[in-house]
Amino acid sequence: MFNSVTRQKRLIREFLIIAAGYFTYFGVRGATEGQFDAALSNAHSIVRLEEALGLFVEPALQALVITDRLNANLANWVYLWGHWPVMILVGAWLYQTREYGYRLFRNAILASGAIGLVLFMFYPVAPPRLTDFGFADTITSYSNLYHVLQPAWLTNQFAAFPSLHFGWNLLIGISLIRESGSRAVRMIGLAGPLMMFVAIVLTANHYIVDAIGGGAVALVGLAIATRLTPRGPNPSASTGSTEPPSRRLGFVRRLFRADRPKASFGTGAQNQNHSFADQHHPGSANSLDRVASRYDGVTGMWVQ
Repeated sequence: MFNSVTRQKRLIREFLIIAAGYFTYFGVRGATEGQFDAALSNAHSIVRLEEALGLFVEPALQALVITDRLNANLANWVYLWGHWPVMILVGAWLYQTREYGYRLFRNAILASGAIGLVLFMFYPVAPPRLTDFGFADTITSYSNLYHVLQPAWLTNQFAAFPSLHFGWNLLIGISLIRESGSRAVRMIGLAGPLMMFVAIVLTANHYIVDAIGGGAVALVGLAIATRLTPRGPNPSASTGSTEPPSRRLGFVRRLFRADRPKASFGTGAQNQNHSFADQHHPGSANSLDRVASRYDGVTGMWVQ
């Protein structure tokens, strides 16, 4: 009964946290509506910055897929299905199996989202598809799913910078790499943000600078969450690792490391225990002899 009540309280608390973020987002969205002129002007500023840095390659990149329906649809699907659905699935998995990992992920999302909302309010930016640079809106041109998964009343049209679409996918990837014991899942954690980076540019929803800004905001949010999120009594227990969480962030090493072996409770573990006992109690034939003996604190020896 206690566990059931505790779970219900946790679910209610998480719902209230998500609801608070939801209504805060809508407040900022309402504040930026009608700022098209400012958003377009800021978009021109970003393009000038990219031109100065040699990064304004979005038109050339989109030209590669705009005439290819298959590639355009692939970019659309990554953009649509690789964000909210994946975030919900990963969040649910963390919630069920990785308590500390879930709280860290949630707090990083909230912290980076708060930073993003401030920037959206004071620096609205129109995405490439809403500017006069000649970009095509591949999602609405080839699919109606955009209006289903991200309806106009649920999105901020002038929230191009920073790209939380990419930034939050970066946090998803970091969570998978950090928390999963499967090498295949860790590789997905690496590939996911890279695919989203390409998709947001090809679909003309963000500039390259938007993605860079979104990644930076996400990492700042993760740093804040790491400082503020208390660890549980045994954060490593859920992953089956004896390695401290602070040392499980060596991403490259973990990506290519073999899957973690499961803990042994059978004959192999018993044999290991026997060899340990034999080394410290040469007269014993097996570990049961050690149980039958006692430790002499004066001589520092095991005696029968």
